[in-house]
Amino acid sequence: MGLPGVFEVYQLAIGPSTVFTTGALRIGQAFRDVLLSSPYRSNYRILIELSGNFSKFGRENNSDMAVVAGLGGYTLEEPGIFLKSFYSKIKENGCFPFFGEVWPFNPESDLVFKDSDQDEFPKNIIRFHLISKTGQPVYQAEYLAIGNGLIKGTGIADPITHTQVNSPEKLSEIKIAIHSGRISPLEYVRSSECHKHRISIDHFNKRMMVTWKLMMSNTVTNQKAENENARAAIYAMVLSQEILNNRPVITAPTCTGSAIVPAVLRFFQEKYLFPDERMVESLVVGGLFGSLFLERINQSGRIQSMQTEVACSAAMASAGAAFLLGGTIEEIERAATMTIMLYANPNQKNAAFKPETFVLLNTMVAQTLPSLVELSRLQADNPVPKLDEALDLLFQQ
Repeated sequence: MGLPGVFEVYQLAIGPSTVFTTGALRIGQAFRDVLLSSPYRSNYRILIELSGNFSKFGRENNSDMAVVAGLGGYTLEEPGIFLKSFYSKIKENGCFPFFGEVWPFNPESDLVFKDSDQDEFPKNIIRFHLISKTGQPVYQAEYLAIGNGLIKGTGIADPITHTQVNSPEKLSEIKIAIHSGRISPLEYVRSSECHKHRISIDHFNKRMMVTWKLMMSNTVTNQKAENENARAAIYAMVLSQEILNNRPVITAPTCTGSAIVPAVLRFFQEKYLFPDERMVESLVVGGLFGSLFLERINQSGRIQSMQTEVACSAAMASAGAAFLLGGTIEEIERAATMTIMLYANPNQKNAAFKPETFVLLNTMVAQTLPSLVELSRLQADNPVPKLDEALDLLFQQ
């Protein structure tokens, strides 16, 4: 099948969860599209049912707001309009004003959290029911959030990809391709992505530059740092608050840890005065590692802990920073592996999402990560497990 591409690792999304917030938003948008092509209109009541993991984790991740806003027409690309204010307007008006009609809707009675099933790994499901005036169900649509903002369900076609057959899926395989082709990690990713999406290198570079600019726009702050490394922490804290406020962000590789990569890379850019073009290159190399992590997250079949997702984002940042400092693929791997070993906890149970823990974790990791990257450059002779081995342990079934 092949790994996710860097455009899948870096995509516009809404947090704090790629599954429970972005996924819910896209599910609402998908059902809206179904209604557009259906014969049903506003004489039917819409009932929304969040079940499985959406019932368990949806409240703290604003899944209810997201699915309602998506059904009401909210899009991430529309500037100046934010999820909570959009949802509040629908709730205040008590209706969905679309299709030239007014569909009555009361979130307190028309949206329900159904208790999770007793399955060991409950699914992430949202169902929509159309109810007649006499209380009879006339139509149902079901959707499943499968990770990384991707969804399956009524009216959704399977995505068409251009994945290479037998393409590498582990870093050990990628390293063989890099060494046999005598190319850099950057060249490897660029070539793979251009072939996969059938675009030119210039097109790829321009798209990644836009991604970099969007990531940096969310780190703007007037707060001052008392010492050098604290700047990365401040950037992460600011972006973490943006994520908690449901502002659109660029995933890296999920929403939960998306504050780490821009915070740390901006720190290194300011410290060494790298131009934006060089930072884009580091973003690309970090994206290569992000594709490895995202594949494991998507294939694990489990809801990952907040610490695991943050650790994966931190390893992406380490890889990008190590590349910036001139590291070989082995040195880049060492930095990423040391990061996973330090920040990840494979035995941690998934716990309820707590905003204060979310901000603290992202801020702490961002402040300490630059020192870890420097340390990885000084410990070249010490044995460190391979990244594939570290990921096998982290994502063990």
